[in-house]
Amino acid sequence: MLPRNFNQKPELPATPPKKSLFVISLLLIVVGLAGVIATVVLSTSVRNQPAQELSQLQKDHQDQTGQYAKVTAVKYYQFLAAIQNSTENYFFVTDPSGRAYIVRISTEDAQSMIDAIADGYAAEMYGILHETGDDLKKEAINGAKALFDEMDELSEDNFTDYFGSTYLGFNEIPTHPLGSVFGTLGTFMTVVGMMFLIFYMNRKLRSREQKPVSFRRKKAKK
Repeated sequence: MLPRNFNQKPELPATPPKKSLFVISLLLIVVGLAGVIATVVLSTSVRNQPAQELSQLQKDHQDQTGQYAKVTAVKYYQFLAAIQNSTENYFFVTDPSGRAYIVRISTEDAQSMIDAIADGYAAEMYGILHETGDDLKKEAINGAKALFDEMDELSEDNFTDYFGSTYLGFNEIPTHPLGSVFGTLGTFMTVVGMMFLIFYMNRKLRSREQKPVSFRRKKAKK
């Protein structure tokens, strides 16, 4: 006589994951990490490049957005203070030759610059160049006319003759244009690869824990 549950189908073990999933996981992780490393290398190479003198760039009309430049400031004049929750201030600074530049600087860094100049030191200012927009240009014209006697004839038409086409974003670090792309893709691929690897390992452990059910055949008693 057969047991009552003899015809019941045994529970099948979990299907072992395919090795191709493991290979894909490792490939994604390796490529992702390579992208992150490339981002670090590119950023380091760009940061090691020397800053260009903004005075020379503006005299040659070669100042462009994204360039890494420096200014040696010996005097300062604030013409646009931070408003609302912003910490950005806009200053005119002049170098030892008397040439004026527009600088965007945080409240904290501005105080450090003011203290250095007040103590008789020249403030070495490094940063990234940004295009001077129309609104900032109007504020700069009004401020310059009130602060500098020699700028009475300053207008939008001859603005670049006095201040160039850019202003300095103080303390901003140069970055490679492809750095953010490699960094984003590298991080994404690494995360996806780790998820696939965890899924693979989990399926593999489950397939080992579950063993197939076997039956021994016995002759029925007559």
